[in-house]
Amino acid sequence: MRDIEIGYLELYKRVDNICRDTLHGEHYYNNKGEEIYGVSAYIRVMETEYAAARYGVPDWDGQLGQLKELRHIRNLISHENADSGCTEAHLKALELFRRQLLSQQDPLALAYRLQRQRAAQHPRQTPAQPAAARYSQPYAVRFPQPQQKARRQTEREQRSSRVMWGVCATVLLLLVFLVVFLKFYLL
Repeated sequence: MRDIEIGYLELYKRVDNICRDTLHGEHYYNNKGEEIYGVSAYIRVMETEYAAARYGVPDWDGQLGQLKELRHIRNLISHENADSGCTEAHLKALELFRRQLLSQQDPLALAYRLQRQRAAQHPRQTPAQPAAARYSQPYAVRFPQPQQKARRQTEREQRSSRVMWGVCATVLLLLVFLVVFLKFYLL
């Protein structure tokens, strides 16, 4: 294995991990029904969930094709004994994609922003959001925010108070029924 291929694999691992984090651990499947992660899942999201973004994001199809090529080169290096054809240009393209991911200038981040802008302009005409766009920050790690915890606690408290009132009302009805039944039975 050449030094450029070793460098390519190291960089690809980093990009793959960033893509995993980007998609928040969502589960995606290939055409065979096998679960996919990282760059493959990123490509799958580009092909399926954000397919309409190709008209708003510059060079969407070109970047999608380039990602597929970069993944193909990685597969050749990892699984084949023959020459992978990996060049310095491929290494630079992968590094550029890594920088785009880190600066949120990658195709999915741009598509997400475009979708949010359209939703703000036409709030009632937006379709259901894809899995990767369900979060307020597209690529932030999802930790529960204090407001979300407080909201969850109040919802739980409301549910438990409804249950408690239901139990109290049932007990009260049973007592009234018992009093009425005993009054007529003893008379």
